[in-house]
Amino acid sequence: YEARPAPKYLTEFYLWMSFGGALGGLTTALLAPKIFSEVFEYPILLALTMACRPGALDLNRYGRKWFEELCVVWLIFAIGFLSIYWIPWLVERASMPSTAATGLDEISRAAWWITSPILFLKRLYVWALGWGATSLVVALMVAVVVFNKPHPPRQLMAAMLIVTALTWLPSNVKRGDAQRSYFGVYRVMLSTDGQWNTLVHGTTLHGAQRVRDAEGNTVADITPATYYYDNSPMARTVSTARDAAAEQNRKPRVGVIGLGTGSLACHANEGEAWRFFEIDPVVIDIAVKSDSFTFMQNCQPKPDIVIGDARLTMAREADKSFDLIIVDAFSSDAVPVHLMTAEAMKLYLSKLTPTGVVLLHISNRYLDLDAVLGATASVIPGIHGMIMSDDTADGGYAQSTSTVGIFASSEAALTKFRENGEAIELDASKVKPWTDDYSDIIGPFMSKYRKRFN
Repeated sequence: YEARPAPKYLTEFYLWMSFGGALGGLTTALLAPKIFSEVFEYPILLALTMACRPGALDLNRYGRKWFEELCVVWLIFAIGFLSIYWIPWLVERASMPSTAATGLDEISRAAWWITSPILFLKRLYVWALGWGATSLVVALMVAVVVFNKPHPPRQLMAAMLIVTALTWLPSNVKRGDAQRSYFGVYRVMLSTDGQWNTLVHGTTLHGAQRVRDAEGNTVADITPATYYYDNSPMARTVSTARDAAAEQNRKPRVGVIGLGTGSLACHANEGEAWRFFEIDPVVIDIAVKSDSFTFMQNCQPKPDIVIGDARLTMAREADKSFDLIIVDAFSSDAVPVHLMTAEAMKLYLSKLTPTGVVLLHISNRYLDLDAVLGATASVIPGIHGMIMSDDTADGGYAQSTSTVGIFASSEAALTKFRENGEAIELDASKVKPWTDDYSDIIGPFMSKYRKRFN
């Protein structure tokens, strides 16, 4: 406030503020995805907020003691850097003291705190190791930040060391084999039991493939898993669409929006035409070119993949040319809104054969997308649909529960699909329809909340 410009400089002040905002937006939107494999810019910016404190970059405020302050800052840097290097080494090599070694069985809980300070220190040591090396380093630097409130330069140095630890050492900021694009960060991670390669985007699992058996032996298993296992709603819908096409003495043509790990490709039979629509080249590299997932390499070695936004690329397909369209596109836990609007549904229906159906994968932890589809379908003339929910899966990587919506241009086309499982009728009374002009997050969120707790 004291450094505010005089009124005659306000135009220049706001010009530079706008320039800074535009520069920041361009950096995070265009440069960061190319520079960083993770969302490193977020912790970096949090740490750099310490530089905004008055005096954080000015040692002259300490007068003749500026050199002493500089030495303390360098001392913090040295301690932090050595901690980042040595604490993981110590944690890795530390042995957990056993109960037999400490003799805890022979000491009562009441007497332990009074008579055994050494055992207390051992327990504290074991407890600290349990948090992991990264947490210990970050906790140390956080303590430096808290206890140096009167000294902004020290806080800035400690904050930058926290970022270094988070981006250098294993943590929730840096985990798995991460690849980043303009659409987010994709992580290929090995499951805790070492048996599955998984693809995670944000907080959501987008596919898994078994790579080792229970004995730890490497396996080449191309059995679709997670939401795509053999008895899942998607797998049963594919089989039913195949039977419907066979009754007309032809092979089905299937369109899949969203490639993921390529699990669905292994539901294809020889002679069938499967076309995948994917917007992100990084996902294509993970599914087709990497060794992390081999569904596509084994089941469709010459895949038919169309790159681009599915609303645009699907619009270029011939009308009445697909027997089944599967919309399985997610951005973390959210289905892209423009793929669920009334206009999008009309597009899908226009591309279906008279007996064809469109399936939308709407599994979601936070939003009642069942209700959204019901409301949206109510404003589309001539559409017929239902919801299928799979609650029989064991919830592991081999079988994940899922919910799908199935739609067609006639009730007759849905008859065979209703036989796949218990159909849930559409309910249009809870939320407003989604269109290209209107979508609402609060309504589906509150509807999901009411379903969960009622």
